[in-house]
Amino acid sequence: MISIEVIDRKHCEALSLIVSTDTELARHLYGQGKAPAPTSEYEFFEQCKRWEHKNGGFCYAVLLDGVAIGTASYVPIRGGETAGVGFYISSKYWGKGYGTELLNELKKTLKEKGFKYITGNMPKSNIASKRVFEKCGAKFKERGDRVYSVIELQ
Repeated sequence: MISIEVIDRKHCEALSLIVSTDTELARHLYGQGKAPAPTSEYEFFEQCKRWEHKNGGFCYAVLLDGVAIGTASYVPIRGGETAGVGFYISSKYWGKGYGTELLNELKKTLKEKGFKYITGNMPKSNIASKRVFEKCGAKFKERGDRVYSVIELQ
Protein backbone atom coordinates (compact mmCIF):
# COMPACT_ATOMS: atom_id res chain seq x y z
CA MET A 1 0.00 0.00 0.00
CA ILE A 2 1.28 3.44 -0.98
CA SER A 3 1.53 6.21 1.59
CA ILE A 4 3.39 9.52 1.81
CA GLU A 5 5.33 11.11 4.66
CA VAL A 6 7.15 14.42 4.84
CA ILE A 7 10.75 13.71 3.82
CA ASP A 8 12.94 12.95 6.80
CA ARG A 9 16.58 11.87 6.99
CA LYS A 10 15.39 8.30 7.68
CA HIS A 11 14.11 8.07 4.09
CA CYS A 12 17.20 9.48 2.43
CA GLU A 13 19.41 6.40 2.31
CA ALA A 14 16.91 4.54 0.11
CA LEU A 15 16.00 7.63 -1.93
CA SER A 16 19.60 8.67 -2.60
CA LEU A 17 20.32 5.12 -3.76
CA ILE A 18 17.40 5.30 -6.22
CA VAL A 19 18.48 8.61 -7.77
CA SER A 20 22.11 7.48 -7.85
CA THR A 21 21.56 4.14 -9.59
CA ASP A 22 18.21 3.96 -11.42
CA THR A 23 19.23 4.51 -15.06
CA GLU A 24 15.68 4.09 -16.42
CA LEU A 25 14.36 6.70 -14.00
CA ALA A 26 17.20 9.09 -14.89
CA ARG A 27 16.33 8.76 -18.57
CA HIS A 28 12.73 9.81 -17.85
CA LEU A 29 13.63 12.59 -15.40
CA TYR A 30 16.58 14.15 -17.21
CA GLY A 31 16.30 13.01 -20.84
CA GLN A 32 17.79 10.49 -23.19
CA GLY A 33 21.45 9.72 -22.57
CA LYS A 34 21.50 11.18 -19.07
CA ALA A 35 22.98 9.00 -16.36
CA PRO A 36 21.99 9.01 -12.69
CA ALA A 37 24.08 11.39 -10.60
CA PRO A 38 25.71 9.99 -7.46
CA THR A 39 23.99 11.62 -4.50
CA SER A 40 24.65 11.02 -0.82
CA GLU A 41 21.91 10.75 1.79
CA TYR A 42 22.96 14.13 3.17
CA GLU A 43 22.97 15.79 -0.29
CA PHE A 44 19.57 14.34 -1.10
CA PHE A 45 18.00 15.66 2.10
CA GLU A 46 19.61 19.09 1.70
CA GLN A 47 18.45 19.33 -1.94
CA CYS A 48 14.88 18.63 -0.84
CA LYS A 49 15.03 21.24 1.91
CA ARG A 50 16.55 23.86 -0.44
CA TRP A 51 13.84 23.15 -3.01
CA GLU A 52 11.13 23.54 -0.33
CA HIS A 53 12.60 26.84 0.87
CA LYS A 54 13.07 28.24 -2.65
CA ASN A 55 9.62 27.23 -3.93
CA GLY A 56 7.45 27.37 -0.81
CA GLY A 57 6.59 23.73 -1.38
CA PHE A 58 6.82 20.42 0.41
CA CYS A 59 8.61 17.15 -0.36
CA TYR A 60 7.30 13.74 0.63
CA ALA A 61 8.77 10.27 0.63
CA VAL A 62 6.62 7.79 -1.26
CA LEU A 63 6.40 4.62 0.81
CA LEU A 64 5.36 1.15 -0.24
CA ASP A 65 4.54 -0.83 2.89
CA GLY A 66 6.81 1.56 4.81
CA VAL A 67 9.79 1.39 2.41
CA ALA A 68 10.80 4.54 0.49
CA ILE A 69 10.45 3.98 -3.27
CA GLY A 70 10.23 7.56 -4.58
CA THR A 71 9.29 11.14 -3.88
CA ALA A 72 6.36 13.46 -4.40
CA SER A 73 6.28 17.21 -4.03
CA TYR A 74 3.92 20.11 -4.40
CA VAL A 75 4.05 23.86 -4.54
CA PRO A 76 1.08 26.22 -4.06
CA ILE A 77 0.35 28.23 -7.22
CA ARG A 78 -2.34 30.54 -8.59
CA GLY A 79 -3.18 32.25 -5.33
CA GLY A 80 -2.91 29.07 -3.29
CA GLU A 81 -5.95 27.21 -4.59
CA THR A 82 -3.89 25.03 -6.94
CA ALA A 83 -1.06 22.66 -6.08
CA GLY A 84 1.55 21.99 -8.74
CA VAL A 85 2.70 18.41 -8.21
CA GLY A 86 5.57 16.24 -9.31
CA PHE A 87 6.57 12.72 -8.36
CA TYR A 88 8.62 9.71 -9.29
CA ILE A 89 9.00 6.14 -8.14
CA SER A 90 11.83 3.70 -8.72
CA SER A 91 11.56 2.08 -12.15
CA LYS A 92 11.41 -1.40 -10.62
CA TYR A 93 7.91 -0.48 -9.37
CA TRP A 94 6.58 0.87 -12.69
CA GLY A 95 3.57 -0.72 -14.34
CA LYS A 96 2.05 -2.00 -11.09
CA GLY A 97 -0.49 0.76 -10.41
CA TYR A 98 1.61 2.50 -7.75
CA GLY A 99 1.72 5.82 -9.66
CA THR A 100 -2.06 5.95 -9.75
CA GLU A 101 -2.26 4.96 -6.10
CA LEU A 102 0.26 7.70 -5.27
CA LEU A 103 -1.60 10.41 -7.19
CA ASN A 104 -4.85 9.42 -5.49
CA GLU A 105 -3.07 9.70 -2.12
CA LEU A 106 -1.78 13.16 -3.11
CA LYS A 107 -5.31 14.19 -4.15
CA LYS A 108 -6.64 13.23 -0.72
CA THR A 109 -3.80 14.96 1.16
CA LEU A 110 -3.98 18.15 -0.88
CA LYS A 111 -7.76 18.36 -0.63
CA GLU A 112 -7.40 18.12 3.17
CA LYS A 113 -4.95 21.04 2.96
CA GLY A 114 -7.60 23.13 1.22
CA PHE A 115 -6.48 22.97 -2.40
CA LYS A 116 -9.15 22.95 -5.11
CA TYR A 117 -7.00 21.81 -8.03
CA ILE A 118 -3.87 19.79 -8.79
CA THR A 119 -1.79 20.48 -11.86
CA GLY A 120 1.18 18.73 -13.35
CA ASN A 121 3.12 18.73 -16.57
CA MET A 122 5.15 16.17 -18.43
CA PRO A 123 6.77 15.62 -21.81
CA LYS A 124 4.37 14.32 -24.47
CA SER A 125 6.63 11.28 -24.73
CA ASN A 126 5.89 10.28 -21.11
CA ILE A 127 2.74 8.35 -21.93
CA ALA A 128 2.75 6.46 -18.61
CA SER A 129 2.63 9.66 -16.54
CA LYS A 130 -0.15 11.05 -18.69
CA ARG A 131 -2.06 7.79 -18.17
CA VAL A 132 -1.67 8.08 -14.37
CA PHE A 133 -3.17 11.58 -14.44
CA GLU A 134 -5.90 10.42 -16.80
CA LYS A 135 -6.89 7.57 -14.44
CA CYS A 136 -7.16 10.15 -11.65
CA GLY A 137 -9.59 12.38 -13.56
CA ALA A 138 -7.28 14.92 -15.22
CA LYS A 139 -8.12 17.13 -18.14
CA PHE A 140 -5.24 17.99 -20.51
CA LYS A 141 -3.85 20.76 -22.67
CA GLU A 142 -0.86 20.35 -24.94
CA ARG A 143 1.64 23.08 -25.67
CA GLY A 144 4.75 22.36 -27.67
CA ASP A 145 6.30 19.12 -26.47
CA ARG A 146 4.57 19.29 -23.04
CA VAL A 147 1.27 18.03 -21.67
CA TYR A 148 -0.38 20.03 -18.88
CA SER A 149 -2.92 18.36 -16.61
CA VAL A 150 -5.54 19.71 -14.22
CA ILE A 151 -7.48 17.68 -11.67
CA GLU A 152 -10.37 19.25 -9.82
CA LEU A 153 -10.51 18.14 -6.18
CA GLN A 154 -14.14 17.58 -5.18
